[in-house]
Formats: sequence, C-alpha cells, structure tokens
Amino acid sequence: MTKMNRTMKLVLGGAVIALLAVAAYLSNQQGSTGEESKETENKAGDVAEMPVVGYRAPAFELQTFDGQTVKLSDLKGKPVVLNFWASWCGPCRDEMPDLETVHKQYGDRVQFYGINLTSQDNLDKAKAFMKEMGVSFPSLMDADEKTAKAYRTFSIPMTYGIDQNGIVSEIHKGQINKVVMDGMLQRLVANSGQ
Repeated sequence: MTKMNRTMKLVLGGAVIALLAVAAYLSNQQGSTGEESKETENKAGDVAEMPVVGYRAPAFELQTFDGQTVKLSDLKGKPVVLNFWASWCGPCRDEMPDLETVHKQYGDRVQFYGINLTSQDNLDKAKAFMKEMGVSFPSLMDADEKTAKAYRTFSIPMTYGIDQNGIVSEIHKGQINKVVMDGMLQRLVANSGQ
C-alpha cells in the first residue's frame, strides 16, 4: 500500500509539473509571430483596458517633474516601459541603475517613463533620488494614486512593457535585473518591427 501511494504521488507530481511547464511555454509564446502582432494591431481598439498581458494598457495623463503633460495615448507607435517607484523603496534604488543602462542602450526605440507614487513620497526627495541615480528618462507624478490603482500597483517596484499598439506585453512585479529588462526590451523592439 505504501509503495502504491508513493507511486501515485510521483505520477500526480509529474503531471502537475508537466502542466505547469506547458502553461509557462504557452504564456511565453504569446505575441511571438508577426501574424499575431498584426491581428493585435487590427483589434487594439477592440481590446478591453486592463493591466493584464494581452489587454490594452490603462490610459493615463500625468505630469513630469518638469510640468510637461504625458498621455499614454500619445505614446503609441513605439514600445513603452513604465516603472512604478518611490524614493524610499530599497528595491527601486537597487534596480534604477539597470533601468538607466537599458534605457540608454535602447535609445529612442523604446519610450521609458518612471511613475513616482507621489502621494506616498516626498516630491523633493523623489527629485533628489532621480538626480542621485543619474536617471535621464522622465518621471511622472502619480499624485492621486489613480494610475497606480488602474495598474493594480500594490507593491513596488513594478514594471510594465507595453507594445507599440498600447497592449500590455509583460509585467514584472518586484525588482528586476538588467538581464530580465534586456530580454523584455528585445521582445518589445522585435515585435514592433524596429
């Protein structure tokens, strides 16, 4: 009886692992062909707005630290990276140099924006943080938390990859490193045809 129970557990465990592997493979294949990309492009207006891979990214209109207005709808045509952060966040501090490096590496092929959780941060400290980190991409102020709520950003850092049609293609919760960022940007640029 014990040997049979052990065998059943191994078989069930193997089946669960196989199912997880298939699910991971299929999720990584989303949007990988040009035909699928064209289909998404044609139907982008028909896709519901949700902070979920495969859906249209939630719209926003925010101010930069310099007072410029940025609307997500104005950014279509190039991939976008949004990184939610705050000056008091240790993992945000740790990943910011990698974000800056990748931002410089991809230049104008990808639009980078930091979104500061200004309602939970001190604006002067946030500006000092960006200066200290040597960040050259713009940061937006989410003073009323509407954008953080729309993107379901309940912990930070959180990074979204959005394709040239405004569709969420990747979401990374927590600190990510340069290798992961570079992979995300390679996929975004490849799918945009640049």
